[in-house]
Amino acid sequence: GEVRYTANGFVEKNVETLSAELKDLGSSSTLPFIQRLFRNATPADSDSGNGPSSSQIQPKKRNSVQKVRGVSVASQFRASLSSLVGDLERTAPHFVRCIKPNPQKKPNSLDSGETLRQLRYAGMMETIRIRREGYPTRIDHETFVSKFALLLPSKEREYGIHYLVQILSSWLRATDADWQVGHSKLFLKSELAARLDRLTETRIRACARILTRFGRGVAQARAVRVLVPWVRYRLYWILEQRRYDASTRIGAIFRTHRARDRFQTVKWVVIQLQSRKRREVAKLRVRLIRDPYGDFGFKEMEKLLRTVQTDLDEKVAEKEFVRAAELE
Repeated sequence: GEVRYTANGFVEKNVETLSAELKDLGSSSTLPFIQRLFRNATPADSDSGNGPSSSQIQPKKRNSVQKVRGVSVASQFRASLSSLVGDLERTAPHFVRCIKPNPQKKPNSLDSGETLRQLRYAGMMETIRIRREGYPTRIDHETFVSKFALLLPSKEREYGIHYLVQILSSWLRATDADWQVGHSKLFLKSELAARLDRLTETRIRACARILTRFGRGVAQARAVRVLVPWVRYRLYWILEQRRYDASTRIGAIFRTHRARDRFQTVKWVVIQLQSRKRREVAKLRVRLIRDPYGDFGFKEMEKLLRTVQTDLDEKVAEKEFVRAAELE
């Protein structure tokens, strides 16, 4: 459709002030005309930012022009660009290139052909080849010495980086084409850097084994000094414990036999007393059965007879012949 633009205040908003560098450059010009031009423009710039002078703008529009102007787009862009450049100088930016693992954008799915095609089209394979043909590994002198000086004996580590490079070249049979020593950095081929890393790792592992062996020896010596007295004390304590257990067991067995003998004696005595008592009771029962009235005297027997005779007569008189028969 139709688009309409409002152009009111367009010129005033896009009026730019001269930079300080440009003002200084014009003021220091050798041409008198240029000097007068910049000398006359400087007061106008300070008042209205290189726009029309205050004498050319009517007093009624002066306030409106200042309100409309604000900050121009070019000034904002220049300030933003300066801020971006400052941020880039203060940081170490890294660029990440994203690659689609599969055309369907599904998780946990990798299409090797599609991935390789994207790497080739992006120029990554060629970049890797060029990188490998050059010196991809770049290490400053201090880092290189601190990392690889451990390969040398302790007395030779203070001879400098050139001596270190010479010794490592003789060990690895490397030539000047494999690495170059610069003023502040050392440039290495990737193969040589890998070999140096493996050599350093081997040396570190050897040192670690030596330290481990030494540490184990120290630990064993300390363990012997600590464990031997402890083992001796432990054996002595076990022997004493066995002796105590044996004495306790012997005492218990002795007390058991003594208590058993005492119990057997008491048991035999009790059995004898019980048997005698039972015999006496049995004799008494037999005697009572043979002669129920053996303990009675003549008077007692006579009294008992009269009492039974009286009961018998009463039972006969009462005609209780069963009871009378029992009494008889």
